[in-house]
Amino acid sequence: MLAAAFIATVGIAVPVAADSMSSTSYKIDTSVAAPFGGQAGSSSYKMVIGGGEALNGSGGSASYKLSHGYVAQLQQSIQLNLTTASIALGTLTPGISKTGTVSAQVLTDAPSYSLSLAQNNNLTSGANTIPAISTGTIASPVAWVEGTTKGLGFTLTAAPSLPGKWGTAGNYGYAAIPSSTTTLYTRSGYTGGAQDTITVQPRVDISPSQLVGSYTNTITITATTIP
Repeated sequence: MLAAAFIATVGIAVPVAADSMSSTSYKIDTSVAAPFGGQAGSSSYKMVIGGGEALNGSGGSASYKLSHGYVAQLQQSIQLNLTTASIALGTLTPGISKTGTVSAQVLTDAPSYSLSLAQNNNLTSGANTIPAISTGTIASPVAWVEGTTKGLGFTLTAAPSLPGKWGTAGNYGYAAIPSSTTTLYTRSGYTGGAQDTITVQPRVDISPSQLVGSYTNTITITATTIP
């Protein structure tokens, strides 16, 4: 089963207020900034809003010194959807691998983002396990040799600017799924508003001595914004 982990940040603009400040030497009417603020919402969201004319810099005289300005920057957010919540690879026959497919759909307003994944454990049935493939890492995937490669691995088959280390159709590179969260794909120079699709394919084969059972594990895919 593949479970998506969602990471999103929402920045809230703080309302500002107008006022007038004065003494016998000066008067500053801050209402010229024409600030506004308030709240908007529905059953699905709540948003605090505020704004006004941009101010920056400092001012002063022999009687006073004023530093002023307000700059608001909303933090970026990211949305991750998986095209399927689980993958069933069916009955395995030693020497004949099975492959599944899941696509991670990413939408963000950040200039860059990364995808990472981790598994909670090897494929497990009671006290028995199917290990990860013995060679191949995310940093250095290796070719799958049908009938020889044993265990669970994965590859990337589609992504914007798919890194060459993942190979091409018919010659993909495979990596073991790590137990700790590890970045598998990074995109820089992203243009917000367009949905990216990154396709992940797990693949498994077993040895003749593998005990019969229903083997499962959980893989978490996480999307993270990069400022």
